[in-house]
Amino acid sequence: MKTREEVEELKRQWLDNTIWDIETTGGFEEYYNELWSFRVDMEQDWKRNKKIRLQKKAMSIGIGNNLLLMEYIEKLEGRIDILEERLKNLIS
Repeated sequence: MKTREEVEELKRQWLDNTIWDIETTGGFEEYYNELWSFRVDMEQDWKRNKKIRLQKKAMSIGIGNNLLLMEYIEKLEGRIDILEERLKNLIS
């Protein structure tokens, strides 16, 4: 049986790298429900926070509450950042 400290440490590690479903971690089977609930709660929080962030940014650039457009704009901004970084590396 894992200790409470080990469960909390697993949660911290998962938050650093959420690539796996925490509830399926070997050795923590008895904590499946707690870990599943933790993952689902965190994913819902992230989704809610993303929506709030997109709403604020959309309002600030004058596109109202068009979150799909704001998300697309952010993706384009990310691509521009990558291209600018590549260009900077080519020049230097």
